[in-house]
Amino acid sequence: MAVSAAKTRKQLLNQKDEFVTLSARALTFVASHWRPFLFALLFILIVGAAFGAYNLYSNRQERQAALALFQARALY
Repeated sequence: MAVSAAKTRKQLLNQKDEFVTLSARALTFVASHWRPFLFALLFILIVGAAFGAYNLYSNRQERQAALALFQARALY
């Protein structure tokens, strides 16, 4: 009778799950260093808001310039 070299399902279930171990360590690290993560999140939000505000301003200026050009061409 040949002995199977592969691990049985029971042996695999008794081992620690790599994803659970890594995620638990990551959550522990984030919980112990929450302030830098909070500051990084706030920084990302502020940069995103600044980019959005610049985008709105730029689009508004472009619309006004296009309207002025259209009106100038209509007079010409």
